[in-house]
Formats: sequence, C-alpha cells, structure tokens
Amino acid sequence: MKTCIDDIASFLHRIKVEAKPVVSEILEQLEKQAGQLPLDCQIYPELVKLGVAKYREYNTAGGYRVLY
Repeated sequence: MKTCIDDIASFLHRIKVEAKPVVSEILEQLEKQAGQLPLDCQIYPELVKLGVAKYREYNTAGGYRVLY
C-alpha cells in the first residue's frame, strides 16, 4: 500500500496540489472501511483476469483507487 500512496503523493506534487491532506483523507477513509469490514471491498478485477485474486480495491469518495 505504501507504493500506491507514494504514487498518489507524487502525482499530486506534479499537479501542484498539497499531498498531505489528500493522503490523510484517503487513509482515514480506507481505515474506516477496511478496518471494520476488510473483506467488504471487491477483489481487484483486473488482477483476477491475470489469475491473482489476493488484492482488494477501495475507491475513495475523492475518486482515488487503493489496492490492499
């Protein structure tokens, strides 16, 4: 997950958006959802097509996708 968050922060930096509040909000939403019901999010469909059914996908209210 750290790589994904690093990628989001890098993207935000490139478009001149302060990353810390955005990343904090993403983590808050993810912890709230995955902390209570970790299996509630769907298995990431693109990876299932490749035979990997281990990772789940969480889409934030702000439109970011986090795999865990």
